[in-house]
Amino acid sequence: MVDPTTSYPVPVPPAGALACDDHSGNSVAYNGYTVLDSQGEPKGTVQAAAVDDKGQLDMIRFKTPTNVMSAKFYCVLMKNVPFRVLGGAVQVPIDGPKYDMLLNNSQG
Repeated sequence: MVDPTTSYPVPVPPAGALACDDHSGNSVAYNGYTVLDSQGEPKGTVQAAAVDDKGQLDMIRFKTPTNVMSAKFYCVLMKNVPFRVLGGAVQVPIDGPKYDMLLNNSQG
């Protein structure tokens, strides 16, 4: 993973219902954090998270940005991967091309 070139301050968790929060998380501490791919590019916003008994992040559910041409977005679940917390961002171990391929294949 690489360090992002942008600074991400820790956000205030959003209030109200979140589109991708299925209540599978056990912590709201990461809600609103920017999700970054392994190249440091923004890919979405955390809307649910779970931490283990040691306080380590072990699951996130995030909303992708809305497509400019439509109101479509995706809810993405990632768990059991090495997350990296960088201020107000969570970096995931997947690069941009692989991420885009996964989203494109899910439209099928």
